[in-house]
Amino acid sequence: MSSGSCSAIVPVKPLVEALGRLSEILDGPRRRALQAAMLADVLDACMHAELVDETFVVTNDAAAATVAGTCGARVLNDYVPPRGVNPAVEVGLSHAVSDGVETALVLTADLPQVTPAALDGLIGAARDWPVTLVPSSSGTGTNAMVLRPPDVIGPHLGLGSLALHQEAAATVGVECHVAPVPALAVDVDHPDDLLAVVESGESGIEFARAWRVVGMDRFLGTTASS
Repeated sequence: MSSGSCSAIVPVKPLVEALGRLSEILDGPRRRALQAAMLADVLDACMHAELVDETFVVTNDAAAATVAGTCGARVLNDYVPPRGVNPAVEVGLSHAVSDGVETALVLTADLPQVTPAALDGLIGAARDWPVTLVPSSSGTGTNAMVLRPPDVIGPHLGLGSLALHQEAAATVGVECHVAPVPALAVDVDHPDDLLAVVESGESGIEFARAWRVVGMDRFLGTTASS
């Protein structure tokens, strides 16, 4: 792979653990179906983004690996047992460094409104910065980041990750740019996140299909009236 290329890295934990904070409204099979659908939409956006050269899914989950293969992404084995999202991202970043990749795009697997255009716009805007962070809609999380080079800072995904990534950049003395991207701002952590996506009418094809097929429309009335 050429030194000017960009690799996308998507960590995926075991789908049986997916979307645990939605357990009050969705059972395990529905949560797994919804997570698999969002992963497919994220990977489809990566595969159709002009500035993404290769896409990697870091996982040991067989179902997630199947989704990755169907979408044309490559699978990198996560730790056994998994050590969490950040060690998984580090697996992908290490692979990017070994491949001589110039830029790494790190994405979470639960971005129902992601589009190829949003990814291309982000990568293009990040060319002048070592670290570019896309905040979550809450303003405290990190839903995507562009790292140039891939190991410029380590990942700190999780609670308060935006500030942690900014601190990491400051510690190593590199510039850090925060770039809000509406199509990447919404992730699915809570029931209200689902409601916002469905009511917006803006989601990926697989998310919309999963929502219909597994009969989750009943959730809307319950949430709206609560």
